[in-house]
This record gives sequence, structure tokens and C-alpha cells, in this order.
Amino acid sequence: MVYPAAAPDSNSNWHEQNSQLSSTNITRQSEGIYRCDAVNKAGATHIVYRVTIVARSEIQDIVAFTNGEGVTVEGSVEVVQGSRLRVTCKAAGNPIPDIQWIHQGLVVSENSYDIDYADLILNDVQLAQSGVYTCVASNEGGTHEKKIKIDVLEPPKIFQELFQNANVTSNEVHLEVISGQSFYLHCHPYGNPQPEIYWFKDDLPLKFFDDAMVSTDFGEVVVAKKAVQEQSGNYTCVARNKVGNTSVVYLVDVLGNFAVECASPGC
Repeated sequence: MVYPAAAPDSNSNWHEQNSQLSSTNITRQSEGIYRCDAVNKAGATHIVYRVTIVARSEIQDIVAFTNGEGVTVEGSVEVVQGSRLRVTCKAAGNPIPDIQWIHQGLVVSENSYDIDYADLILNDVQLAQSGVYTCVASNEGGTHEKKIKIDVLEPPKIFQELFQNANVTSNEVHLEVISGQSFYLHCHPYGNPQPEIYWFKDDLPLKFFDDAMVSTDFGEVVVAKKAVQEQSGNYTCVARNKVGNTSVVYLVDVLGNFAVECASPGC
């Protein structure tokens, strides 16, 4: 408040845009031009103030856009590897807040990401970009931050552990086994989330009987302890998660164990 000093005593009035100021509550609506008039018998004077109300930064929403659709993020957002993700940090304040994104303790820069003011843009999202991201909004009134988690989903893929005598073409493994010998069928998938495994023989769900054929390592390995010709056929491992599936096929041929007869005296 400005108090004018003069002799004789002067009268003073405060005006906001030509109307007398009557409210003492400071809000954004209090922003504007203020003028103090001081008047006495000798004359009049005035002073004008432009008042700006500083409002602390406040993040209102974080919105993620995938496939053109926007969804308000509450905690985490899922995105498929290789797709495009745009995350908008909506913040209010006066003056307009500056926006920064933080990932793994470092400020996200335009060198590794596309930044459009408050938007974080991942054009070809990869697994390494998973994790917690922090939107930081700051201005003269203070700083406000909000965290989200980006979970990058990966369709299943299969590591194939093959044998020296296996003939491999694309996702098919040709395997010849001598009757009575053991053989192993491997299916080691990876992805996010971790894929589930399903085994089939000749397009029917594979059944395990007694100890003749067993499943180990959480279904990742099928073991036939003593191969018999009835175990010949096509074995398919299907790895599936919420974003896709893949498979590997073992074409197993169990060969007969033929005895060799020798009539010579040296046998």
C-alpha cells in the first residue's frame, strides 16, 4: 500500500481500471492495473502499478497418445515396441511454466528424443526407453512434478538351441533320432510380458505319459528319454503373450535301430 505524504493532509484512493478497489483477497482476478490518486488543496498526483499475480506451477494431467487416441495416464502406460508414443504434460501457472522431462536421473534432451514443449515423443519406441519418466513444471511461483512409468511391450521371440545333426529351415528344425536314444526339444522364449508356452504334436495338445516324455524348465524343454517310432511327428512350441505369438516346429523322425549281422569269422 502506498500512503501519500503532504501538507495539508491529503486524501488517497486506490482504483483498479477506473473502479475503486474493495476486495483484499489476492487471486488471479486481482491482476491488472492499479492507480493511487493523492489529492489536497494544492493539487493532485497519482502513481500507477501493473500487478501480476504469480501462480505456482501445477501439473493437471499427463496424457498419452497411441494410435491417435489420447488416454490420461494414471501411474503407467503400455506401448508396443516399434510403435509411436506421444506423452503430453499439461501444466497451469502464471507465468506459463517451463516443462522438462527426466528419465533415469537425466534431463531428456532433443538429441535422443523429439521434444515439443510439453510433449515427449517416441517415434520408434524401444525396450531401453522403458522406465519412470518425471514431468517437471516450474516457474517463479515454484515447481511441481509428476511421475509416470512407460512399459514397452515386446512380442515373443524364441531362442533355438539346436543340434549338430539338425537340418534348420526358417522356424523349422529337422531332427533325426535313433530309436532308443533320448532327444530334447528346446523352446526358450523371451518378450514383455514373459510369454507363456504351449506344446503341440501333429496340431494336437501334447500330452505327457509316465516318464516316456516329460516337460522341464517350466515347459521350455521337452525330453523323450527313449525314443520310439510312435514319437515321430511334428512338434510345435507356441510362445504367446498379450501382444503377439511365435512358434518353432520340430520335425522329428525316429529311425529304427537296425542290428548288423556278420557271418565272417572275425566278427
